[in-house]
Amino acid sequence: MKDLLTIVIPTWNNLNMLKSCVESLFLYTLYPFKLVIVDNGANGEVKAAIETASEGSVEVLEPKENIGWMGAHNLALETCDTPYYCMMNDDVLFSPGQAVFWRTLLGHMRGDVAAVGPGSNFVAGNQAIHHTHVPAVCNSSFLIGFCMVLDSSIFKEVGGLDASLPGGDDLDLSIRLRSAGYNLRVDKR
Repeated sequence: MKDLLTIVIPTWNNLNMLKSCVESLFLYTLYPFKLVIVDNGANGEVKAAIETASEGSVEVLEPKENIGWMGAHNLALETCDTPYYCMMNDDVLFSPGQAVFWRTLLGHMRGDVAAVGPGSNFVAGNQAIHHTHVPAVCNSSFLIGFCMVLDSSIFKEVGGLDASLPGGDDLDLSIRLRSAGYNLRVDKR
């Protein structure tokens, strides 16, 4: 089956969390995805550790210097050949019972929806699971980039992430996506 989703995880000297992230990704989620790790530390440890933590082939990009979160995603976006792209932190952990996680998120990727994000216990806005007054599935004015699935062609269309920013790249991206006429969706299920 052809990969439909590229999951990109930038990392910098966070090997133990990254290993747990990748192990939980392969253990508890199912989907035809490819995984790309951007090792901003580029010391070779990540490639060796990830090969043992994953079931499939994982591409490890090793820039010559630490190009940061935004630079890492822009680097990976250049060669993304799947319809969907996921920006993900190296400290995201999946738990048992999430086999349909990717299918659920990607089910929203049609029409005018450019990006979708899940809920978490440590994020702002509609994605915060403790905001019980917000529906489990709703549109949002912004998404947090800890785990954001985007339509790859739209992500490229708006120019990827603005690496000149000191932070707030996910908020900036949300503003640019909405300004281009697209909706952002939250699915906390």
